[in-house]
Amino acid sequence: MYKLTMKGRNIKRIVFSFILILLTATFTSAAATTVYIQDVSVKHGENITAPIMINNATNIKGAHILLNYDGSVVEVIYIGNSDLNFETFKEINNSAGSTCYAAVNMGDGLNGDTKFADVTLRAVGNEGGSSPLSLDVVSLNDGGGEVPREIDSGTFNIETPTPPAGIISGGGSSRGGGIKRDDSPKEEYVTIPTPVPTPLKISSRTATILSPNVTSEPSLTDTQPTPPCPTETPTPPPPTRWILLSGAVFMIAGSSIASYFISQKR
Repeated sequence: MYKLTMKGRNIKRIVFSFILILLTATFTSAAATTVYIQDVSVKHGENITAPIMINNATNIKGAHILLNYDGSVVEVIYIGNSDLNFETFKEINNSAGSTCYAAVNMGDGLNGDTKFADVTLRAVGNEGGSSPLSLDVVSLNDGGGEVPREIDSGTFNIETPTPPAGIISGGGSSRGGGIKRDDSPKEEYVTIPTPVPTPLKISSRTATILSPNVTSEPSLTDTQPTPPCPTETPTPPPPTRWILLSGAVFMIAGSSIASYFISQKR
């Protein structure tokens, strides 16, 4: 009889433990809905898109969420593309560092991992800057009331450029000065002098440029030198033809006169 009583007590304990496990699992499942955005890193001036997720959703029919950030480090340039099929509100205010988005699902509620919205972020701050991506869930409902949820916010980081290989970093002990030896091959740079153009010497003499396509006819001024200008007016010489003609006339006249006188004496 004692053994049966002990066995019955053990069965009751097992049943009670099983019921407790079921109740705990049900409570954990109901509280496991998580709204989160991941940590992101990007270079200065670049964009990156990160989703705001609702994980382990159960019959989600509507959500209204705020994203808060440091507007001097990061700006929102787009929000949308939600799994919820009807957008009801959207406002981006980078000067205030706040973006608000709301959407509902027409029809059945959504279950499982649900994308609330895609957010495109731009790095506008200095290299090495950082900003929280803080989520504020205004409402998350299943059509009958608010759904219990957890919030997991993220961080936005602007990457710091990595120094090139061969840079000696300081710090460390006072003896060695924290100098790290770099035995990697180095690039050698050869300086090539810039040639200096030789100045063109121009002669004082006048140069004659000949064109190969133009044939010039010779002229008298090009082939004969110009005679010097006379200082006195020269007297033109008497024409030779007139001298000969005048001599012939005088000879004929003289001959005629001589013949006349000879005939008279006879």
